[in-house]
Amino acid sequence: MEPHKTGFSVVEGKDIISEKVAALANVANDCWNAIIHHDFQPFVVYRASFETWISKFLERYVLLT
Repeated sequence: MEPHKTGFSVVEGKDIISEKVAALANVANDCWNAIIHHDFQPFVVYRASFETWISKFLERYVLLT
């Protein structure tokens, strides 16, 4: 993987809205709590985390493929 070009912004032109950021923060917190409490049943939050992350950055991944 090469370094980003000078002036590259990972957020410029992206659909970053408070609802998506809050959703990502919430699922990250759920994952952390599951890890800390050794409670592996709730690890379905990983899927929610992945889907939230992809919804945030899908445009970039689609453009790169």
